[in-house]
Amino acid sequence: MNLSNLEKSWQQILVSTQTLEQSAAQEDWPLVAELAASRHQLITQHFKLYPVGPNTAEFYQKHLSSFLIKEEQLQKLAIEARKASMKASIKFNTNKKAVSAYREA
Repeated sequence: MNLSNLEKSWQQILVSTQTLEQSAAQEDWPLVAELAASRHQLITQHFKLYPVGPNTAEFYQKHLSSFLIKEEQLQKLAIEARKASMKASIKFNTNKKAVSAYREA
């Protein structure tokens, strides 16, 4: 296994995490939901390519603890983003119905 590729893959996850956090700070909820899904795919692919085992144990011992702590926070952000997007969608649909009803009257 190439440790350099493992580290590059992990770095992609960290960059994705930072981008997600920045979008959440700006309350760009549709983007947060999209980035959360993309980040999930990166993580899934990473662990398919570099599963926890004897060759990766030392790397994960250094990095996994802080990752898991942040993961819980990010899951809460993703849920908040979905809720905000759903509320915005409901509001949009309600406004659209009101405009349509007004035009028909």
